[in-house]
Amino acid sequence: MPHKSGVYWLGLRQGCKVTPLYHGMASFLDERVGQHRKAVEGRGTDVPVLHVGMQAASKVGTVVVRWEETGRYQTAESRELRSRNYPFNSAKNEGYRIKAGLLALGISSGEVDTAIKKL
Repeated sequence: MPHKSGVYWLGLRQGCKVTPLYHGMASFLDERVGQHRKAVEGRGTDVPVLHVGMQAASKVGTVVVRWEETGRYQTAESRELRSRNYPFNSAKNEGYRIKAGLLALGISSGEVDTAIKKL
């Protein structure tokens, strides 16, 4: 994992297309990967809803991580927030945005429900 200033993206790969779902500062990447691993392995009840959503996303495509080094966290974070609207990128509305994000990718409501039931 990088331990420099930067931003990371979690995305969903379907075929040749990757759709960004979430981004954050690189300083939190270790923590996020650990939380995602807990969600994937089904451990613990304190796993954030975002990571349950990422696990659901993994049922319909491949979850990928991309990292970009930047000069300063705040500058990169601010620029990224202005340039994209990630479906999953909300700490306050993660539960709602998980399903909304998958629907925004063009996945049918039935497919989303099936993916969530597989968790």
